[in-house]
Amino acid sequence: MIFKSPGAIFFELNIPWYGIAIGLIVILIVGLRMVRQWDLKRGSSEWWIVNTLLFTFIICVVGRRVKDVLATWNIYASNPIEALTAWTIPITVRWYGVMIALGFVAATYMAIRLAKRWELDEEQIVNGALISFMGGVLGARLYFVAISWDYFSHHPAEILATWLGGMSIHGGIIGGFLVAAIYCRYAKLPVLRCFDLGGTVIPLAQAIGRWGNFFNSEAFGKPVGNDFPLKLFIPKESRPYFPLSNYEYFHPTFLYECLWNLMIFCLLYFFISKKLAKYPGSTFAAYIALYSIGRLLIEPIRVDSIMAGSTPIPIIASAVSLVASVACLIGLRSFYKRKAQPQVAGKETASAEQDQTGNIKS
Repeated sequence: MIFKSPGAIFFELNIPWYGIAIGLIVILIVGLRMVRQWDLKRGSSEWWIVNTLLFTFIICVVGRRVKDVLATWNIYASNPIEALTAWTIPITVRWYGVMIALGFVAATYMAIRLAKRWELDEEQIVNGALISFMGGVLGARLYFVAISWDYFSHHPAEILATWLGGMSIHGGIIGGFLVAAIYCRYAKLPVLRCFDLGGTVIPLAQAIGRWGNFFNSEAFGKPVGNDFPLKLFIPKESRPYFPLSNYEYFHPTFLYECLWNLMIFCLLYFFISKKLAKYPGSTFAAYIALYSIGRLLIEPIRVDSIMAGSTPIPIIASAVSLVASVACLIGLRSFYKRKAQPQVAGKETASAEQDQTGNIKS
């Protein structure tokens, strides 16, 4: 089976100035109506989230035009009205972003179902998912920039260019769960339980999001022969250095990790999260351990890893994560066992005292 990307762009569209104006007005009206219909209290976390997203979008659109006008004011100086009418905004929707969005929606839906099982507030979970998602995207990009600083120090304008690719899942996990912990403390949610919930559904988002690498022709493995059963075609401009540039087909490591993440999700959602439900934090640790094992198995096949000397950085991060998560699993198990022992001893003591007083036990 041959996998061949149709290209990184989902669709492109040029919106004229009047379409932009109508769109901004509609978005503003819908946003204000949502605030009223949902009866969001002024100053609440939900109220801030909706309004921040709404006005950030509007400011970004208007601000971009203001920046362009100021940069080319000599063109509009003689006829300033053209600054308002003679412009369009090109909209480019990329497969990478579409797959990340689909992964977020699917994971959030499953998180809501799991929240019902664990009797957590569904609205708070949705809010937390959105905030954690933004923290994860920021963390993924900053981590990637940090480990690729030799390149970005000479191309600072590309630091925010996420549409060109370059997101690290290890940074996403750190950023997402760090923001989640802060939100849980603010919303008075059980932190470890919410970590378990996130760790259960995130593999589903990762499985879907990995297809963004397919459309970008990135994160592929070593070359394979024409007779290999699963092979990924990589266009010449996306192939690595010589002599690998002479090959056309490579290991579809995006697919390997997609399947591995789907397996993790099924194990966690249907089995492990139920088995470890009494031990908050354990399911999250199991997720980190299982994901790290997958990366340690798949990463040696890849040819585009960022290196620390002769070792790929993701292998170092995965090895550290695996050791830490296993240690956490052992530590949590020991902690909950010790916590349960005094309760058992207390019940036995109470029963003995009850027997000595001559009370009849049913």
